[in-house]
Amino acid sequence: MIEDYCYTVSALIMTDADTVYRYLLDPLKLGKWSLGCFNTSLDQETGLCLGHSLFNGNPSYVKIESKEDEKRIDFYLGKIKPEIPRIVIKVHKGKDLGYPEPSGLVTMIAWRTSSMTDYEWERLKKCHDAEILMIKEQIENLEN
Repeated sequence: MIEDYCYTVSALIMTDADTVYRYLLDPLKLGKWSLGCFNTSLDQETGLCLGHSLFNGNPSYVKIESKEDEKRIDFYLGKIKPEIPRIVIKVHKGKDLGYPEPSGLVTMIAWRTSSMTDYEWERLKKCHDAEILMIKEQIENLEN
């Protein structure tokens, strides 16, 4: 029952929190780590990202909003018009939590909608398990 409505993954990334935050905020980078929204493009007029699911090729639309002072990113998901923030990523400075510098602790939270089947929810959780590892590897291996 603990994972019925919300699922959380996190990773400590050995790069400063500002770099981590900027990477995760970049809509084109989203298309490198989000299995449900791969190969994103950005519509300059609407500000929406368009990507495609690696599972079935279906299009995914994402609106990204951020609160820089909180290092928080809200991802609004939808098939055509994203209106609900279903995924939130929060970046903490590692040093604030006692971790060595430079580091950022990334937490990704997902909420289940009432229309998601058990299969879709399980798939999302497994994707997030993989995505947090992809995020960590991609950011820690950025070329300077």
